[in-house]
Amino acid sequence: MPLPKKKARQAKILTELGIFPEMKVHELAARLDVSPETIRRDLAELAEQGQISRTFGGAVGLSNTVPGIDERKNLMIAERDRMSKAVVTMIKPNDVLMVGGGSTTMRFALALTNIEFPVTIVTHSLPFATSVSKNPRIEVELLPGRLIPGEGLTVGSNALRAINKFSAHKAIVGASGINDRGLYALIESGEVYAAMVDRAEETLLLIDSTKFGATALSQYREWSSKMTLITDRMPDDEIRSALAKASVPIVVPDEA
Repeated sequence: MPLPKKKARQAKILTELGIFPEMKVHELAARLDVSPETIRRDLAELAEQGQISRTFGGAVGLSNTVPGIDERKNLMIAERDRMSKAVVTMIKPNDVLMVGGGSTTMRFALALTNIEFPVTIVTHSLPFATSVSKNPRIEVELLPGRLIPGEGLTVGSNALRAINKFSAHKAIVGASGINDRGLYALIESGEVYAAMVDRAEETLLLIDSTKFGATALSQYREWSSKMTLITDRMPDDEIRSALAKASVPIVVPDEA
């Protein structure tokens, strides 16, 4: 006996969210060939049943929910610290830096604690801003926007408009995953990272090896020659070949 129409549609939604980490209402509506209003009602019911988590304008499946920053910050500490110290050596006095949020860039914040020359940092991460502002040599511009509580990040149209008022020497961002095609993140974080990349002269990518081969719903940028990947080990041949083709250097700091 076939499922009732609504149950079948909601089962399809759960299947889609099992494949993709996050989906927007308009994407689900297009895939299922129904109205956005129908999808919103389905998502509300599924959220009430505890089968999904709602996001602004969409949803994530529980199996794909990205762990909160408090959970992720205790992973790959030694590796991320080596990567962060390597990035600090690439910064020059009076640089303007655009810094994305995330657990890896929080290790970078710690590496900046004792920097001995002035820099300006533009960021959408409240915990990052709070940490680096303890150094009187660092001037912090905190971006406005809608707050993602579990991450302490601002996102959305106000954040993007504010980014476009700045120019930076370097963007320092991460990713939820990378492959031979480029860089991936959840949609709204990816929009912020992409805007930072566009407004900077060069981009330093702080991405540990757990992200190799992973993807998210949004590919926020392809590889570019103005990027440098700083990571804890060399990626596989496919990714390495794509980076070489795009003239992206790879920096793997040695263990102390």
